[in-house]
Amino acid sequence: MSGDTFWDRAKTRLVPWLEENRGLVILIFVLPASLVFDLFVRFRVWLNRAFLQKHSTHESRVQEIQDRVTAWRTQPTKDRKLLCTARPNWQSLSTTFFR
Repeated sequence: MSGDTFWDRAKTRLVPWLEENRGLVILIFVLPASLVFDLFVRFRVWLNRAFLQKHSTHESRVQEIQDRVTAWRTQPTKDRKLLCTARPNWQSLSTTFFR
């Protein structure tokens, strides 16, 4: 025990406390962090839509995606690969994995 550093002693006390009081930790840290992240993402989307995205290209992008889906559906079922989206995996997580 004499060789334990400050961090080792802190971990042995802090980790059990965090586990026992996880509701408090979520309430004080996780929920506010989630709110700030959500506001940041919403602001980024608003900024993109308001100033950066050209409305005239929307129809052409929709048509391109429709063409890709149509081409995908014409392939034989055994040759089809999964369709990919531009959404990052971390934004696709769901709590309904096993339904």
